[in-house]
Parts: sequence; structure tokens; C-alpha cells
Amino acid sequence: GGTSDYNELLNKPIINDTGLPDRPIILYELSEGLHLIKGSYKYNNIVEDIKETDGLLVSVAIDEFSFQKNLTFSKTEDNKYIVYIVTFDRYSENYTITHPEEGRQEVIFIDSLPPIGRANMLYVNGDDIYQWKNGQYENLTSSNVIGTWGGF
Repeated sequence: GGTSDYNELLNKPIINDTGLPDRPIILYELSEGLHLIKGSYKYNNIVEDIKETDGLLVSVAIDEFSFQKNLTFSKTEDNKYIVYIVTFDRYSENYTITHPEEGRQEVIFIDSLPPIGRANMLYVNGDDIYQWKNGQYENLTSSNVIGTWGGF
């Protein structure tokens, strides 16, 4: 017995996932383990920002205490090697992206704004980007504070 097709193995060390523009891989739905993503992907079912990759190795782990899903991957952007840690909330597809080498959180994608925000965080809600400033949310998309939003 045996197989010569890697994808037919029962205990694959790395799971191969290929997305298409009309059926992207959804990172939120990945099971625990190592995944090699090729083609189209997006973070969740809420945000429609579909990205393309020739090969993105993603580690998926579930925190046994908080039950949050943590995804870790790295890629090169603008000739810089960047590590991403994406943490999905326990009960929703909302997520936070962290860059450990910078030691700060940057962006959280949410379906509704929390009552109180954090000053060093950008909140993305649909097509709008908010920042907590002076005790209230400032909509950066409509205030011309930022020009274009590239996302992650």
C-alpha cells in the first residue's frame, strides 16, 4: 500500500489549501495545524478584501484557555520581512493583527465599535476606519486624515 500523492496522506505535516477568486480560502475557517495557502484568500467572511499569494505558510493554533484562534505567518512587503499574528475573537470573526517585532497592535476589524477604544488602535468597520481620540471615535475615512487605505 501507500500513496505517492501528498494530498492523499492521512497525517499531512502541512495542509495544502488553494483558493480561487470566487472561492478564496478563509483564514478564520482553517483548522489547527500548518497550512500552505496558494491563490486567493481573505481573513474572514465579513471583510471582502481578497488577497493573492504564491505561497503563504500559516500556523493555526487554538489557545486552550481563551479559545481564541491565533494564526501566524510572515511575508515580504516593500523589501521588509513582516511577521503577522492574527487573533480571532472567541465568539466572532472579528480579529486583531499584531506585529510582534514592533510590539504594538495596529488594526482590528470589527462589525461594531466597542464603547471605549484604545488610542494606539485603528478600528475598521465595513469601509470606515476609526481611531479613539479625546474620548470619542474619529472617522478617519471621512476626515481626510488618511488618504488611501491599503489594509493588510
